[in-house]
Amino acid sequence: MRSDHGRLEICRILEELEEHGVVGQVRISDDPAMAFKAAASEPRRIALVALADLVGSLPSLPEPANRDDVNVLVLVRKADVASLRSLPDLPGIGYVGQDELDPDGLAHALSRMAAGEPPVPSWLVQDLLAAWRATGEPARPAPRLTRREQQALVLLVDGLSNKQIGRRLGISDHGAKRLVGNILAKLDCPNRTSVATLAIRDGLYEQCLHQS
Repeated sequence: MRSDHGRLEICRILEELEEHGVVGQVRISDDPAMAFKAAASEPRRIALVALADLVGSLPSLPEPANRDDVNVLVLVRKADVASLRSLPDLPGIGYVGQDELDPDGLAHALSRMAAGEPPVPSWLVQDLLAAWRATGEPARPAPRLTRREQQALVLLVDGLSNKQIGRRLGISDHGAKRLVGNILAKLDCPNRTSVATLAIRDGLYEQCLHQS
């Protein structure tokens, strides 16, 4: 956390959730890279990291054997939204607003993460859309996506993980991961949140929804 007050408040909420049995054992670390590594070593473990801390630690983040097993819940402030464009693609990453966080909101976000459904607040996509529109950047020509890629894009924007996309399309996790990687490359986006924002902004999501 960037501020002691913010850190103390999150710790207080986590301790309250632990006390009531909503979450398991809570461990506090000052090193986002260590939290990331811990989340990669145990599928049921979730790392809770502030966006500013995560972006600042990107060079030191370990490379897990399987990035799909990394569960990271990112605390986002509205003032930091632009920083999202610098994050690499992390299939197991979810977001929760830090400014309005309370025990119920954090418990809900953590339960979504545990269920393999990383949350993305609607306001976050809207703020990213507004930031993109403010740049005056024109809509890009629609990339050529295969039918499978169109189907995967719709599911990706709807918030499904690689594993969920694979199950929905009847393909392997590896096949779903490859489809998502192709989509990121064709749209020239570093991560899923950027893909979702661009696809909604440029009408690609609606187009794929009707064609898939």
